[in-house]
Amino acid sequence: MRAATQGVRLTVYLLASASFVSIADEDHSEQPFYPNGASNAVSITFDDGRHSQLDIGVPILNKHGIQATFYVSRDNVVARLPDWQKVVANGHEIGNHTTSHVCTGNFQWLRKQNKGLEQTSLDWLRKDIEQTNIYIEKHLKVKPRSFAYPCGNTFVGRGQM
Repeated sequence: MRAATQGVRLTVYLLASASFVSIADEDHSEQPFYPNGASNAVSITFDDGRHSQLDIGVPILNKHGIQATFYVSRDNVVARLPDWQKVVANGHEIGNHTTSHVCTGNFQWLRKQNKGLEQTSLDWLRKDIEQTNIYIEKHLKVKPRSFAYPCGNTFVGRGQM
């Protein structure tokens, strides 16, 4: 029960804090940018494809007719493929979050494995993204149009040495 309560709190927190609001220009002489004459929109995104998103977040979003983007990693989709197929069928967007979900080697658990972003290259990351795109297209029947770097990072390698 405690985990479910924490999951609901996390979902509400994510819905409230991770959303970006864009307000349309007040000049009403132009064609409205958003559907149905709306003057703003909220973009809701989640990453990793965690089970709590399927069990807690998606039902809340579906109940209220809210669409979100889920940046999924392949292994989490594999574990609950039928559920992720339902997410797509309900109109949610699927983005690519890589197969490896590599993060910075500043995390001690990655330093021990020598698998941080510092040990990668752009070519390695390109292959990882392409591999995940192929899986998503084959199993979820959608082509990812966006990519979210794992762990919020924006680099590969260590730079020139």
